[in-house]
Amino acid sequence: MRVVFLSQYFIPEIFSSTYLFYDLLLASKEKNNENIIIAPFPIRGVSKSQIEKFSIAYEENEYGKIYRFKCFTGFKNSFFGRFLRMLSLVRKEIKILNKLGQVDKIVIPSTPPLFLLRAVSRFAKKRNTELIYHIHDLYPDILFKPKSLFYRPLNIILMKALKRVDNIVVISMDIRNSLLKKGIPSAKIHVIPNWPRVQSKLPDEEDYDLQTLKKKIEFDSSKVNAFYIGNLGVFQDMGVIVKAAKRINETDNQVKISIVGSGSKQKQLFKLLKKHHLKNIAFYPRVSQEEAEWLYLLADYNLISLKPGAIFSACPSKTSMCVMAQKPMILIVDEKSKYAESFKQGNYIVNCGDYMKLAAVLSDLQKRPAFQGDSALEKYYAKERNIALWKKLL
Repeated sequence: MRVVFLSQYFIPEIFSSTYLFYDLLLASKEKNNENIIIAPFPIRGVSKSQIEKFSIAYEENEYGKIYRFKCFTGFKNSFFGRFLRMLSLVRKEIKILNKLGQVDKIVIPSTPPLFLLRAVSRFAKKRNTELIYHIHDLYPDILFKPKSLFYRPLNIILMKALKRVDNIVVISMDIRNSLLKKGIPSAKIHVIPNWPRVQSKLPDEEDYDLQTLKKKIEFDSSKVNAFYIGNLGVFQDMGVIVKAAKRINETDNQVKISIVGSGSKQKQLFKLLKKHHLKNIAFYPRVSQEEAEWLYLLADYNLISLKPGAIFSACPSKTSMCVMAQKPMILIVDEKSKYAESFKQGNYIVNCGDYMKLAAVLSDLQKRPAFQGDSALEKYYAKERNIALWKKLL
């Protein structure tokens, strides 16, 4: 079977959950499918030499046949620039699709939002091609409230496109329930959570790279270390963590909160920390994927924080890595979500924005807590389980 995978990023862009895409490609190859990948030239988190090396229109490797194209890259840090890049990406991916001839399946991600789905769903209907839509973020719900001026027209685009989609893969029960409320048939929706890149283990204590990482984040083993690792964007609520840290700053010297990552709200966070001169919280720049996995294991507690309502339209990619690290989590999410319900055992659930409760939780933390993990959750997020579910669709 000829299976086309559309993507916004590809090798050498390896960050956050992009490794999932590479795992899916290998799983598809194991089914003797002919993989075709369509993606723009790399730009995110890569060096100039890597950009030059991988900016070629066609190549073949262990993942399949790769078609690349030049995409608009101006005004990178503005909404206008991102919008123009999205339109450029949609136009060029459809152009390449039209040249491929008949294909059996197309796998399309939820980013960039809606417009690629709209164009590809029309293409798939004309060609009688099976379409699989992989939802990490549910648009427009993640961006706008239902009463917003923009929500209704964008939701109409989504619903029309989803009628032409054969299978929808979502990464959480909350996103599934949001789709069911929109009237999407349950038989069409498959819940397959993100899985960890590897089952990580910490290297020996004397390992040079581990020691370098510890210095980089000023790791103090005498403290109770709570880590937030990952994206610092619009939907991650760092403000509640800073407010809680400020509340216990003078009374609790045992807890150290380390925020490690990057994103659109990074500068805002840095200014906030600088303004309050807090001793118990610090920001460190983004680390490599492997280093991030080590940090989950080094932590006494791992933090996840989302703004109100976000968990019903998205799910943190770091969840599986936190689970596999077998360390207790502090989850700042909507208490009534299925996500929060699944983590009640042995973890701390704090409702969105409740910095008072978060401060109380942080003050009560103990060094190296007795926590054995949750075997049921580990099986649920295991790579083997979820790859097998994907193979049935591919």
